[in-house]
Amino acid sequence: MLIPPLKKSQPADIADRVGKYLASTHSPEEAAHHAQALQELQQLRAKCLAAVEPSAANTDLLLKYWAQLALVENRIDWAAVNIQFCWFDVWKGASTFGSNAGRTALSSLKWEQACVLFNCAVLHARIGERELSASDSDQVKQASLNFKKAAGMFCASRQLASAMSGEALTPDMGQDCLSMMENLSLAHAQRCFYEKASRENMKAGILAKLAAGVADLYGAAHAPLAEADSQLAKQAGNPKWSKELAVEMLCFRAASHTRMAASMEEGGGGEGDK
Repeated sequence: MLIPPLKKSQPADIADRVGKYLASTHSPEEAAHHAQALQELQQLRAKCLAAVEPSAANTDLLLKYWAQLALVENRIDWAAVNIQFCWFDVWKGASTFGSNAGRTALSSLKWEQACVLFNCAVLHARIGERELSASDSDQVKQASLNFKKAAGMFCASRQLASAMSGEALTPDMGQDCLSMMENLSLAHAQRCFYEKASRENMKAGILAKLAAGVADLYGAAHAPLAEADSQLAKQAGNPKWSKELAVEMLCFRAASHTRMAASMEEGGGGEGDK
């Protein structure tokens, strides 16, 4: 299944930078009072960057860090603190030929939160992929739930990124790309329902409608890549994405037509199998 890679980042010295900011704007005593909490926040960030295995423990870890960022976002002037949160584009990654290629570094907690939610979405999608391959129906239902969570997090990441429209963000954090990821995750979620219904030998008319829904969602994900002179298609480092999305869309469209034909042969006409 098509699932984007995790975003990579560089260390950010939260404890030292914020500590100095508090000491200069408040008092050394105030900085000392918050030193341990700031160190814990920095350690939590480091754990999040190392959380690459798809597991509930790691998604919880990323959400915990995101919640901590949301809590402190309006309590500190982060522009004055001037911590550079550096994140690399998933398509290009870190380049040995140009240190600034394929990366964005901003003193913005919204940027940090958007990238953290992106990675959390990727982990949920990978968990869903693993669960979909299981033979247990309950696992397939859980897979759909994880894909829906991924879609919601890509949506939240897109909303955070939209607040930074004036910044030169990495292409993977553009509105078109994040919308594509959201639609892709929704397509995977709908696919789970089709797979479950197919395994349970449900009526052909029902399967036809489910397959059509999957095809529509893969089509929505593919649309920005298929546009003439698509910037997203040029920015995406892996050209197979456009081709594979087109194949998924056409396969499920064909499945829908085949199931509908079978339903009509059975005398259901496609409408009676509700």
